[in-house]
Amino acid sequence: MKKLISLFICISMMFTVALGASYPDVDTSDTSAEAIFDVSALGIMQGFEDGTFRADALVTRAQFAKIAVTAMGVSGASNTDTDFADVTKEHWASGYIKFASDSKLINGIGDGLFAPEEKVTLQEAAKIVVCVLGRGIEAESRGGYPSGYMATASSLSLFDGISISADEELTRGDVALLIYNALDAYVMESTYSSEEKYVVTDRTLRANLERYDDCKKVEGIVTATRKSTLNGQSDLIGNRVEIDGAAYKSDIDFSSLLGYRVIAYVSQNGADKVIAMQKYENEEVVIDADSISHKDSSVIKWYADDNPDKEKKYNITGAKVIYNGKHTDSLPTVYNGTYKLVDNDNNNCADVIFVTEYESFIADRVASGTVYFKNKASFRGKSAFKFMTNDEDYVYEIYDYDGNAIKVSDIKAGMSFVISASEDGKLATIYASDKKVSGSVTALSGDAGFVEIDGEAYEATMDKSGNVILNVKIGDSADFALDMTGRIIDVIGDISENEEYAYVVAAKRESGIAESQKIKVVRSGKREKITEIVADTEIITYEYANSEMQELGFASKINADGINMAESDINASDYVGTVIGYTLSADGKIKKIKSYSFASETTTYAFNGKLQSFGGYSSREAFFADDTTDIFCVPESADSDDDYFEIVTLAHKGTYDVKPIAIDPDTQKAKAAVIISKMDADSPTPIESDKEVSIVWSVGGSMKDGEESYKITMLTGEEIEEVYTKGSGTAHDTALTLKKGDLIKYSLDSQDKVSTINRLASIQGLGKFYRANENSPNETAYAKVYSIEVNKLSQLRNEMVDEITICFNDDGSGQLVEYDLPREEGPTVYKYNRRLGDVSIATTDEITSFEEVGSNATEVFVVVRNNSVQALVIIEK
Repeated sequence: MKKLISLFICISMMFTVALGASYPDVDTSDTSAEAIFDVSALGIMQGFEDGTFRADALVTRAQFAKIAVTAMGVSGASNTDTDFADVTKEHWASGYIKFASDSKLINGIGDGLFAPEEKVTLQEAAKIVVCVLGRGIEAESRGGYPSGYMATASSLSLFDGISISADEELTRGDVALLIYNALDAYVMESTYSSEEKYVVTDRTLRANLERYDDCKKVEGIVTATRKSTLNGQSDLIGNRVEIDGAAYKSDIDFSSLLGYRVIAYVSQNGADKVIAMQKYENEEVVIDADSISHKDSSVIKWYADDNPDKEKKYNITGAKVIYNGKHTDSLPTVYNGTYKLVDNDNNNCADVIFVTEYESFIADRVASGTVYFKNKASFRGKSAFKFMTNDEDYVYEIYDYDGNAIKVSDIKAGMSFVISASEDGKLATIYASDKKVSGSVTALSGDAGFVEIDGEAYEATMDKSGNVILNVKIGDSADFALDMTGRIIDVIGDISENEEYAYVVAAKRESGIAESQKIKVVRSGKREKITEIVADTEIITYEYANSEMQELGFASKINADGINMAESDINASDYVGTVIGYTLSADGKIKKIKSYSFASETTTYAFNGKLQSFGGYSSREAFFADDTTDIFCVPESADSDDDYFEIVTLAHKGTYDVKPIAIDPDTQKAKAAVIISKMDADSPTPIESDKEVSIVWSVGGSMKDGEESYKITMLTGEEIEEVYTKGSGTAHDTALTLKKGDLIKYSLDSQDKVSTINRLASIQGLGKFYRANENSPNETAYAKVYSIEVNKLSQLRNEMVDEITICFNDDGSGQLVEYDLPREEGPTVYKYNRRLGDVSIATTDEITSFEEVGSNATEVFVVVRNNSVQALVIIEK
């Protein structure tokens, strides 16, 4: 199996790469790497916003004009008019193109055009650079463009490292090389005396740029940073860095380059500040810790993934050792991590060994900047890791799985928590991840160093002593935490051993060719937290309901409560009224069953909704019932199976009859619990007060879940809904009387069957205008719109409303009644076409008033409950 530890190191390096002319997509061994570094450090070319350089991207003529002009020491050229018709003042490069044109570096392509967005070719770029160096007269004497310029460029070694033909387009890497090669070429200038002459000066472009920025180029070994040195404790402050013993200021943290040979640009200017730095001519070898076969003070040997049968070795005599970012006196032995050998002078002997060791944990809880570990794990003798965020001597870098910097507060319980810390603990890199894999253990290696989860192979992480942390066996089923390398740390939560849980409702014995037994079970389902604020007080309730009822048979051979026996030897009736854990065979029959005894008889518990806990003085043992606890709802007395699917509501600080099972003594969490409650399917489920009004489209008989029911199709807001009634009951009887255009509210039971229907009104058969139940809780009205004022601030409601006034006569005379329809969270406006029988969504914009069109005003039907408009239907004839 391919080792994943190197992934951890790659991720680490991705986010500690030194900035300042160093790009993650440019390998320091690439031909153009030093050129890219130089032109970036000198400000001639820059990378992109995502930090990359994109060396393979092609360069436009406008881009190259800016690069060439910048190489001359000109920067920030302002937008201006040019002599080219296709380069307006608004073009981003107009200032650079104007300067290049005025300096006779460019001539355009003819007809007064420059073609700024076309890609620049080698011969075009060569001509411009030759002119930048003042060698144009020399090129003209050799035949002019393009051959004379190409010959002059070649004689100046401008094409070193570039392997394309004259008419091919240049990449950014090629351009970097071309400019880099030109930096050290001597500039030709004209002199004026009795006659004009052109002479080669002793000055280069680089000298011009370095003089301009007062820079010098430095090469050496990074011997110290603020975090550490190659010899001991660092006394540098801030982002200062030491190269071959000389200290420099910096705005950039170059700690990741400790021990490497580098090239750097230092701005003297009285400041001695490093403005750019990158690795230079180092050989690196990264070795997985668990690949090492031998190591001592002079040599290290290992087996690599690319050739596992051949042992490799490397000389490490006299090498400095950096352990997790800081110097240490001896080479430690680690099991989780890597050894990175760095050879500064390429003599096949390591000068520095970077040892990275990490330890993986699962966060149990996080409080006050301290992460506590799960399963009593310890890090350097402590069961928690405290972030010393108020001590500037401690430096922490915290990342998520994708390498994004995060805060301590982002670490949550259940996350993997990977620590890579120096010996004194003052320097640490932390990786927190919520990645996990769920499934069953299908295979284990002899020492559990490898584990298969549902057939997928994983490595198991080890502790500091090389011992595997994971403790599982084949068949165990759980959630497993993955660390940053993709290795499994340990189990999150409980091992379920593929068990499913259920409450046994009934049992029966069936006769036939072979007598068999079956049990009827219900499984836990709905768990919904409902939080309301009433008079500034938080009111918490939980709704629970069973999900389904099943009938299960037994396999011919079965393990019952740990004893293997034949199916005929068990008595299925013994399991009625208990909670069971069971596993099924491939054909869906119970092959293993365990009966869980209750921790106590039915006891009255007080429910703490904030904690999801049960306790109180009358209970025998307090326990938690979190989202992993199976909750079964059992009626005090059941008249039918439907009773088992009623919703049970538990209010914060309410008392309820509960039976818990398998309470964990360490966590106080119950594996399951049974709530005994009044559950009557014939008792209608209340309709929520804010339930939206629906308008019925059709009602018809249908088969649902094996029983005859009514399917109600309706429009609720902008959604078309289809719901089903039970085979009998009040809702079923009410559905029989519904017809198109009825306005209703309804509620569903835990099986999403209609439990209650409240018919508010019907728009079928409307005749004369009327107003019924005036000023009562159940008012309805059919009338014409006398006036409408849209988006008006209501004085009483203190919100924006559509104010509609209706009248009950065609001539607008008589009583006028005013209604407010809130713009936000107001009632849905429906439209009913009497002639076509269509029902659709509408808006108040479709309403015309008597004041606007007289007797042709829109007719509306209004339903009011408790002085609030519940529904408004536009009636079309």
